[in-house]
Amino acid sequence: MTNAMAWQYHYNVVTSCRQDPTKVCDMTGEEVASTGRYGQSICAPLNLEKAFVHSWPYIRVYPELRKKYGRAVAIHINHDEGWSVIESRSPDVKITDVLREFNIKTHKEHIQYADKIQRKYRI
Repeated sequence: MTNAMAWQYHYNVVTSCRQDPTKVCDMTGEEVASTGRYGQSICAPLNLEKAFVHSWPYIRVYPELRKKYGRAVAIHINHDEGWSVIESRSPDVKITDVLREFNIKTHKEHIQYADKIQRKYRI
């Protein structure tokens, strides 16, 4: 359930349970680290320079983004679900700057914008 909640709400999630496994999940629901059942603790790095985005229409600028930033930025595309994660791999590259430069909205911003447009045309 922890992994699903992280993915559903696009947040990093850390659980802390006395008798159940403790987990660290990133915003895609991927398990970064976990413990066994009893008395262990964990420490795991989380990259907070990530953005969860709707793939379409932004996938059209990914080649240009990759060309400019190279290995400093990674793009993970989930084709089945229609979303992507854009991740900075350099301390010099801030994801908010990349999104602004390429006019990419976060998934949440994109859904809000699409909902606003749909409501306008339904009336």
